[in-house]
Amino acid sequence: MCLIILSIIIFAYHLFRLYSKLIKGSSGLWVNLIHILLVAPVLFIIGYYGKATTRAYFEVILLLGFAALGYNVYNLFIEVTKVTDDST
Repeated sequence: MCLIILSIIIFAYHLFRLYSKLIKGSSGLWVNLIHILLVAPVLFIIGYYGKATTRAYFEVILLLGFAALGYNVYNLFIEVTKVTDDST
């Protein structure tokens, strides 16, 4: 039940953020679209079926988690490198 509620909250929040970014004309829409189209539905399915959920859905969540980790570590590396280059 908690995952169902969490998926609804994630869906609503990112739908609002997507709408806000579209109105302002800003970039970065892909993050909200990934949450709306992938994360929220997969969490809902896992929450709905519980232990009967097929393994593929858990693997999708794991892959998305590792992709997010890799993306953020890469951006952190770029920022740290940029600060190091500026100070020398």
